Amino acid sequence: MSPWLFIAGALCCALACIHSILGERLIFRRWRDGLPIPRSHAGIIRASWHVLSLLAVAVGLVLWRVPLDGLSAAVLIVAFALSAVLIAVWTRFRHPGWLVITVIALLVLASRL
Repeated sequence: MSPWLFIAGALCCALACIHSILGERLIFRRWRDGLPIPRSHAGIIRASWHVLSLLAVAVGLVLWRVPLDGLSAAVLIVAFALSAVLIAVWTRFRHPGWLVITVIALLVLASRL
């Protein structure tokens, strides 16, 4: 196993845990007090939040277990890089997720060099 992919996988899993825990503490706790949106929308937003965390764990586990060919690595690198750009732009670099996701993209890239 590539040490780069091991580290990238660990970062994916750590990101997922932090994402879910902080989301519950910083976002959803406040919403429970006075939702400015319909409950049905709040439910899907909350579910989507945690689905993202579950998918990050899944990607992390795949990075640990499955050797990546060039195309698979390229798809992950582009997906992580574009995700980082979206987070950075839409939050004006205030959300730290863009940095962690950029590091994951670079680690996947390093595994192919």
